Amino acid sequence: MNNILQLRGQFQQRKNVSGFGPTNLPKGSKVTAEHVGNMKQQLKKLDSYWQNEQTIGGVLISVHYKCIVAKSNRLQILLGEKNAHPNMSIRGAKFIDENNEKNEKVKKHVFTYFISFEALRKTIDYLEKCELVLKKYYNGEITDKDTVIINSGKYNASIMAKSSFLRVVVDANYVENFRLDRADERIKDRSIVTIYKTGVDTIELLSKFGIDMIKAKMIDETTLRLDRGEIEILQNNAPYLIAMHVKDLAEIVLDDDIEENRLENMISIQEPKNEPIVGVIDTQFDERVYFHKWVHFENKVDPNIPISSEDKFHGTAVTSIIVDGPTFNPKLEDNCGHFRVRHFGVATAGGFSSFTILKLIRDIVVSNRDIKVWNLSLGSAMEIDPNFISPEAAELDRIQCEYDVIFIVAGTNKTRKMTGSVKIGAPADSLNSLIVNAVNFQGKPASYTRVGPVLSFFINRIFVTMEEIGRRRLQYVNHWGWLQCAEHHLQPHG
Repeated sequence: MNNILQLRGQFQQRKNVSGFGPTNLPKGSKVTAEHVGNMKQQLKKLDSYWQNEQTIGGVLISVHYKCIVAKSNRLQILLGEKNAHPNMSIRGAKFIDENNEKNEKVKKHVFTYFISFEALRKTIDYLEKCELVLKKYYNGEITDKDTVIINSGKYNASIMAKSSFLRVVVDANYVENFRLDRADERIKDRSIVTIYKTGVDTIELLSKFGIDMIKAKMIDETTLRLDRGEIEILQNNAPYLIAMHVKDLAEIVLDDDIEENRLENMISIQEPKNEPIVGVIDTQFDERVYFHKWVHFENKVDPNIPISSEDKFHGTAVTSIIVDGPTFNPKLEDNCGHFRVRHFGVATAGGFSSFTILKLIRDIVVSNRDIKVWNLSLGSAMEIDPNFISPEAAELDRIQCEYDVIFIVAGTNKTRKMTGSVKIGAPADSLNSLIVNAVNFQGKPASYTRVGPVLSFFINRIFVTMEEIGRRRLQYVNHWGWLQCAEHHLQPHG
């Protein structure tokens, strides 16, 4: 196989000579001294709380915005460290559903910051001075028209510098309040938990609460697997540390309705040469099929776990379509030819540990750097959380960024027990992956298609595969080498 061509060279960015415009409130906006004073009092209470809770080496604060805010409308001065933009202190982000000023249910942004006590007190000082200026010179309320006048040169800087005052006013316009968010939902099962990055090493931090953490139970610095008892300790002692969590044992969504047909004529395929290699991470593969020479298979499941024919069904079906799909699906001919496959069996047909799978995926990608395209058709039956990205998706995003690869990820399927609109399951909420769902030849969603959107500050890339409803349906080769038709739940990608 030829080496993948890569663009190399020096990239030069021309200096932005346009500069920034004046700092003004949006048209029709106003900020009151009362609101600024409330923000100050909220931070004073948090300062008092963290003075008595100094286990994390600093301060965690959640900034609740009035709405979904653009990046340019996040904090510009408040909660900023010395000589650093406040964005550098962000440790987490999520959406929440709350009522706005009109009592309408809307989505709002919440950003969690980790800052020093010095930065916290500097912010309190900014708010205190801003409140005083508003009361003394603006009758307790400043409007967008007032900020225009200030920028024209009319401002009394005896209490606070003009630039600092305007930036505090604009920050206050978008912020609803400051809080310390906690994971109130009781986590009852072994889970993958992501905690906020603080000023203390994770292993050292957890040991302060009596949790003996080892590297083998960590995906990265802040994502780890905790047993039920360990989670209970963390929730009782430091619920503010939990950024997100997901139950560790997931259920693979496989096929329900399969028609089985013995091949009337044995299909054959030429010998592989130097065709491109696609990586497949799935259930097991049956090496007796006619295209077996096109597939290099490695079983990554514990050798003490017995493998049945059922465990080879899904993985074999997916790989058959990547290698030779158009042979038995002529209407889906894309003229891309055949692909060789390096197939890694990481699961059986039943439940699997998300933590174990994630560790395996990283190890597999690191050990196979020549593969740039990976297919991952294992998905969770559980819907994604509306307010945070799953740990599985976050890890896939990190792997793709670190190793310059791309994952083609199943959008996950509805089972027969699922009715109505069902959201996709992890890791289909990955932002860096190509997410594949199904439509029929009329462009309508297939009967098993699940839906988004995912939590994102961008739009992730979602593609569709074609499923012809009626006389002819998507076909593939099963683990016995038989040709089969799938009406529901198989999502092969290549």
